Amino acid sequence: MSDDLIDDFDLPEIPDDDGEDKFADAFDYQVSYKIAFVGVGQCGGRLAEGFWNLGYRSVCAINTSDEDLGGLKLPETNHLDLGGGGAGKDPEIARGAAADRDEDIYDLYKRTLGTESNYAIVSLGAGGGTGAGAYTKCLEVLRRYLDENNRPIRIGVVVALPRDSEGQKPAKNALRVLQDLLKEELAPFIIVDNERLHSLFKKVGPGKFWPTCNAHVCRTFHLFNRISSQAGGAVSFDRQDLSQVLDAGIVTFGASNVKEHTEVGISKVIRSQLSQTTLAELDLRTGDKAGCIFICGPTAYEEVDTETLEHGFGMFNRILKANSAVFRGIYPGKEEGMKCFSIVGGLAAPRARMESLAKIAGVPLDG
Repeated sequence: MSDDLIDDFDLPEIPDDDGEDKFADAFDYQVSYKIAFVGVGQCGGRLAEGFWNLGYRSVCAINTSDEDLGGLKLPETNHLDLGGGGAGKDPEIARGAAADRDEDIYDLYKRTLGTESNYAIVSLGAGGGTGAGAYTKCLEVLRRYLDENNRPIRIGVVVALPRDSEGQKPAKNALRVLQDLLKEELAPFIIVDNERLHSLFKKVGPGKFWPTCNAHVCRTFHLFNRISSQAGGAVSFDRQDLSQVLDAGIVTFGASNVKEHTEVGISKVIRSQLSQTTLAELDLRTGDKAGCIFICGPTAYEEVDTETLEHGFGMFNRILKANSAVFRGIYPGKEEGMKCFSIVGGLAAPRARMESLAKIAGVPLDG
């Protein structure tokens, strides 16, 4: 046997680590939680795109129409076309298209979501075909993906309800989807109502309508993820406070300027922003977790007395059900004036909206 060293073969090259994290969010500020977003169908894809535009980078979109995917401002590698050329408001077509695509969906998650998320949120339109039909498979694979990558199974949903004028089929789809989703352990559970969107943004032109609406929903939700990471408040609403509200189930939220820095003015603003939100109408009396945050400009931070702000916090204690928790925040802002942000969790399902959908669909409302 030769004593010569064997050196006539090539060792595999290990590529240098360039230090770039492709899943790193594109924020120049801190946020509390790393959140992944999966958009299913046309509506779901638009919502996912809204979060991408804010700077989130663990984002992907799934559809049965390559044309709908091509209209999104997401990298093509973040798309998955299930095929079929669209579902045409028929969830069964999308359900069939997704039925045997487990590994393709898993691979999409692997290349776009990363393995560092604290929450994963699936967005969909409940009245259409692809969102209503393919979301179940997307949720199933997402649970497996998170589990196999040792991530917490904290999955939420943003579900959009159709307008009444869309007709019987979308209403029937939406009612079934909403009823099925309510059986899942999903948190946060955010219900967008397109009927209210059209009422609030009726003066926005068709070219800007959906970008404006989706940006409003996504930006408001994002604000809580940003505010809860900030230090330096006189009273801090921190990441643990936010998680308690988000983990409570169905949530609603709102944000607005406070023009009158009085007890009455603050109470009016809070009630208004939660009743005129783009989200579905919910009974605040059924909630058990809330966050109320004030950002006060230089003058307001020095001159508005604490008792006035306490009146806003106290209002939530009076509205919410017994043994509720209200998390508070008071922060200094750079701009003059005052802003208020409110979020409520643990809410009951939107019974009145479900009844109206059942009436349009011509079916009984179960339960």
